[in-house]
Amino acid sequence: IKGKHDVCMAVDFRDSLFQDDPFRGMTLPPDGGGIDSSVLHLYEHNLPMNEWHIAEAKKCRGRFQVLYNTQIINAGGFIASPPALPILAKWVSVDAKRCDDQVAFNLGVHGKELKETKLISHPQGEGSINNVAWGGKFRRDSRQRFLNHNCFPAPVVHQYDLLGKD
Repeated sequence: IKGKHDVCMAVDFRDSLFQDDPFRGMTLPPDGGGIDSSVLHLYEHNLPMNEWHIAEAKKCRGRFQVLYNTQIINAGGFIASPPALPILAKWVSVDAKRCDDQVAFNLGVHGKELKETKLISHPQGEGSINNVAWGGKFRRDSRQRFLNHNCFPAPVVHQYDLLGKD
């Protein structure tokens, strides 16, 4: 991957809908982005951490207290520069291997365990991935496309299959 792509997307394909090119208009951060920098774009849910996340986090390495009063960052979809991927993979699969992947991801982000990586957090309904379930706010246009808060179609819609079940 190195040298071939500026960013890569990891997404749960089983419950994601692509409506547009998720990389259109995406740029590396002006303050230190280059192809060799570690950058991770994160996409929030509209819900804060709950007791299930806290209970799961107590089983994991890291300070579970960092999850109090934070938004859930969805582990099912993110965009990263190639150098960020092995840093994230090491945290989730080695350092926090006893954790649920969603909890490990959030401990890494909120616990500042991914020190070498610039984190860019996108609120629900903004950016390339819109997490519409579990409290997500969205509208649809006349063609039934899911819209971001700016009224443009969300490039990727995650967890659309859970609508009405949450």
